[in-house]
Amino acid sequence: MYFEVEGALDVIPVDPVRLLGALLLGVAVALLGATVVLFTSQAALFVPFGVFLQFAFGVILLRVDRADDVADADVDAA
Repeated sequence: MYFEVEGALDVIPVDPVRLLGALLLGVAVALLGATVVLFTSQAALFVPFGVFLQFAFGVILLRVDRADDVADADVDAA
């Protein structure tokens, strides 16, 4: 969902992209714990691709190099 509100995400003290990355890593850890419990109690073998993807996306979002200003990014691109 996209929305346009002046200063909507500027009031939080952290970068929203890195916050989302940290939340993804938190959910991935919780799902990894659930996967371990399920793996030890079930006879079926499964591969938790979703957990791996959440770890990967969380790390990508934490390591992203964001541009400070759109105007600066346009000047650098030209």
